[in-house]
Amino acid sequence: MKAAIISLKSTSSQMIAKAMSKYFDQVDNIDLRGVEVNLESDKITVLCNGEPLGKYDCVFARGSYRYNPLLRSIAVALKG
Repeated sequence: MKAAIISLKSTSSQMIAKAMSKYFDQVDNIDLRGVEVNLESDKITVLCNGEPLGKYDCVFARGSYRYNPLLRSIAVALKG
């Protein structure tokens, strides 16, 4: 199984990623500052550094209150 943690790469986020590695085969630590949500008329796409975000069994999105609109958009897009 594959998991991702989308965060600001703080120390606590790295600790969470390490703990997640006990339960998942692969854990990707994605920097929130490189993530964008692309809204089109028929679909919503999450991009990571300009590339579409891959398929994950679990995505944990976390960040400060300043990133709340982006985090909510990511969650809605991935729920899809």
